[in-house]
Amino acid sequence: MVRQNEYIQYCNMLEKYFNHTLKSHESIKIGVTPNALQIGGAPGVDLYINQNIIKKCIEKHQLTKNIFMDMYAQLQDPIMIFKGNDGNFQDRRSIVIVTALKDQNDDMLICAIQLHRKKDQTKVNNIRSIYGKKNIHNYIRKQISQRNLIAYNIQKTDKSFQLIGL
Repeated sequence: MVRQNEYIQYCNMLEKYFNHTLKSHESIKIGVTPNALQIGGAPGVDLYINQNIIKKCIEKHQLTKNIFMDMYAQLQDPIMIFKGNDGNFQDRRSIVIVTALKDQNDDMLICAIQLHRKKDQTKVNNIRSIYGKKNIHNYIRKQISQRNLIAYNIQKTDKSFQLIGL
């Protein structure tokens, strides 16, 4: 479910970023961490993306403004959620989500989210990267075999994912 006011505020902040009118020290607030991610272990605090992460995603991964606009809905309802690869999951320091979005190479986008970060004395979650994952099926198989799968959306899991045993 899209939270309309949050989405509008997020889009306005993105517009400022892309129009170069966002102050350099400002992070972009996406909104409260979505319920789907909270079910996957993320705390229910504000979710942000920093300008330097957007810049990296654009320059290194060739993501477009439209991808960032569409990412809001993907965060609300991801295909899969995995434990991050940052060590002990009991600390719940990160998660990785698989989205339905694709990059210019037709690779599915994944999004790494760092949990329990501090921003101005408040705990927040931060998007650390968004990029197209080559060989997504191999990645998913590996994550499942390592028991890193936290949750998946059965309605969004298409035939290609069913072929790998989901």
